[in-house]
Amino acid sequence: VPDSISLSDTQLIRGSLALAQFRLDDLKAANNTLDHLLPEHPGFDDALYLKGLVDLSLISEVSIFKKISTAKSALDSWQRAVGANPKNLDAHYALFAFYANAPRIAGGDLKEAAILQARLADMDEGYGALAQGLLESQLGNLEFAEVKFVEASQLLNRAGGYFALAQFYLQQERYINVISSIEAFVAADKRWFDPDPAVAHLFLARAHAGLGEKDEARAQLDLALEFTPNRRVRKLIDEALSDL
Repeated sequence: VPDSISLSDTQLIRGSLALAQFRLDDLKAANNTLDHLLPEHPGFDDALYLKGLVDLSLISEVSIFKKISTAKSALDSWQRAVGANPKNLDAHYALFAFYANAPRIAGGDLKEAAILQARLADMDEGYGALAQGLLESQLGNLEFAEVKFVEASQLLNRAGGYFALAQFYLQQERYINVISSIEAFVAADKRWFDPDPAVAHLFLARAHAGLGEKDEARAQLDLALEFTPNRRVRKLIDEALSDL
């Protein structure tokens, strides 16, 4: 890095490199980049948030003996991100989602998730509704969960809210609703951590397959492949194709 580049520019360059590596699914490289960046800039909340996402993605790749420690590393990163910047809503939501989704052995705790959901609701109505939708879904209150997911998608009016709604409908095998939610996702504004177009086509394929429309499902999977998906998404596409 040239001497003329400031420290903040160096942060941006390394952070951007880690992000690019994460998006390309080169998780070990992203982890290595962040492991060099964060000791020098321990208060870089966006990098800490990304570190948590990298660790979360690595859980499926590490040995069974490292899964819990990797999950706890993700949790630690998001806790540090919130500590560094208490206004970082994405880190707050990631922290909440960890407690809501993780098994108890890895640190999951619905009571803690409820506390964090209330905190999110105080900070931002849209994030609060999104968190409540997930929490109610985990508790089995599906009708109320749907109300909150719909409310969140309208309040946030961004791709992520519509994708969460599509995930909910897919779990409930409500395939027509999956299609309409993914169409809204495709049309909405996106952020760097939102799923790429290949994932959207994968969801559409699953919905059409659920409706018995195998030709359309196969067409959606062919479209997904045109976006050169990363290896994890490619594996899901291949599995979906083999199921048709």
